[in-house]
Amino acid sequence: MSRTCITPSRIARLRPACQLSYPAVFYTHEHALCPPTSDIFVCYLLGSTGHETLFCDFINAHLVETDFEPVESISIETPFNLKKFQNDKESVLDVRVTGKDKRIINVDIQSSRQMFYLHRSLYYWARLYQGQLQEGANYAMLAPVVRINILDFIVFNTMNSPHTCFVAAEKNHPGCLLTDALQIHFYKIPQY
Repeated sequence: MSRTCITPSRIARLRPACQLSYPAVFYTHEHALCPPTSDIFVCYLLGSTGHETLFCDFINAHLVETDFEPVESISIETPFNLKKFQNDKESVLDVRVTGKDKRIINVDIQSSRQMFYLHRSLYYWARLYQGQLQEGANYAMLAPVVRINILDFIVFNTMNSPHTCFVAAEKNHPGCLLTDALQIHFYKIPQY
């Protein structure tokens, strides 16, 4: 059976259609307009029960492109990072899944440029990583966290590539990884 893989380049090809006099081209089952760069669209397309195969293909397109191991299967989880302490910041992720290999994968789409977006992305990665352990748990139980950011604006003006992937590596020896637990991908739709 042939499957279509949704990638940022495919989203980018859909984007020009959104430049019409109305802001959207997709219809939900209730016939409400929904642009392909909205978090609602991404949550519905990728984060809905029954769409696990599509989402798995989506994730693997990104992982394989950057020479990381693909996931075999995923389970869609609640996107809420609730407060544990009164002063904690609550966050809601667009889509959160866990791979069969225990990797936690988060996809976020952002259509409006925010000066603090890079900090926000790192914060959400950190919350997912930190949130895995309960008091007294062994650090060896920590699973890698992959964050995939799909942006409808340009970040890293000095890099012309539409896909950048950051990992924890030694500054003078980029091939020497500190850990495989950190992957933060940025896809810049305007560069496709």
